Amino acid sequence: MQANTKQVRTVAKASKVIYGHTYTDKTTAKHAQRRSVVFCLRTAQQADALATYLRNTIANKVTRTGVASNFATRTHGGQYVRVIADLA
Repeated sequence: MQANTKQVRTVAKASKVIYGHTYTDKTTAKHAQRRSVVFCLRTAQQADALATYLRNTIANKVTRTGVASNFATRTHGGQYVRVIADLA
């Protein structure tokens, strides 16, 4: 059984990994009752730790992505953990 958005956030808080902020996105139009919960982290180690914890704790799909920082193009960069969850 998949966890909903509130349960995903509660599990992430219990992981003791410090993340910058979190937001919720809509998924595709076909799935009106699903949302994507995204956690923004500073380092790859924190993102790996949170993604591993979430994969071992809940049955939802967990993906981890990252963007490199680049001073020339003025991109800040960051690490992201995305969880597909049911709407709470």
